[in-house]
Amino acid sequence: MTNDDESAEDEEQSFRERVEEIRQEQAEREDQPGGGPGMGDMMGGMGGGGNPFAQMMGGMMGGGGGGGAELDTERVVRELGRVREELRDVNENLTRIADALEDD
Repeated sequence: MTNDDESAEDEEQSFRERVEEIRQEQAEREDQPGGGPGMGDMMGGMGGGGNPFAQMMGGMMGGGGGGGAELDTERVVRELGRVREELRDVNENLTRIADALEDD
């Protein structure tokens, strides 16, 4: 096996590992409270949860042409959505606690 063959094999393995890593991260996010699909996922995969190959290529190319900034923006939008959901849940809990205290 030549160095080129070994290099191509290493790149393929790295790609496969990265795809699996992305899938695991998505599964973990969906399993967390408030971790359902993000805004990009609900919009037909336009967000960070889209194509793993595109994510990997964007990372390898340094985000190329503003793509990295776009992914960062989408990531912030998803995270902000999660924070809003958690805040809504906290407010509901506080309202229930306040109502229970008033009833006593």
